[in-house]
Amino acid sequence: MNTNGNAAYDFERFAAKELRPQEKPQAKIIRLPQKKQSNRPKLTIGHILRGIAVFAVCFALMGSLIYNQLQLNELNTSLQTVNKQLSNAKSEQVQLQMAAESKVSMQKVENYATSVLGMQKLNANQIEYVRLSEGDKVEVVASASAEPVWQKIADWFSGIFS
Repeated sequence: MNTNGNAAYDFERFAAKELRPQEKPQAKIIRLPQKKQSNRPKLTIGHILRGIAVFAVCFALMGSLIYNQLQLNELNTSLQTVNKQLSNAKSEQVQLQMAAESKVSMQKVENYATSVLGMQKLNANQIEYVRLSEGDKVEVVASASAEPVWQKIADWFSGIFS
């Protein structure tokens, strides 16, 4: 071994190796190219079942989304039908109200009263005034002491129950 400064070199490593008499020279082995092995893991029943389960869950989710969209579509259709019926009912209500108002207008009531019932409009000569302030009078029909006692009791009970 030669040492020069800090570095140490082992020249024996680069020297040609001598064959030992016990060792026979090995023949060169030629290897034929083999098929490349894929790095894919082998499919097992567990992998297949997991794949089927994931597919089933995805299929169920898609099915539920489609079903919900169909339900929403049906509800929107029925809502539109009900809204049309409501608008028709409102317009019919307005028509009926207008017809009722036209049948009961003041002009028609006056015409009916004059032609069918024979009434006429109020005139000044038809007005009569009644005066009630001519004086107050009180008349006693019978004295209270003249009634029998049993009549007073009967009047008292009838006064309670009436």
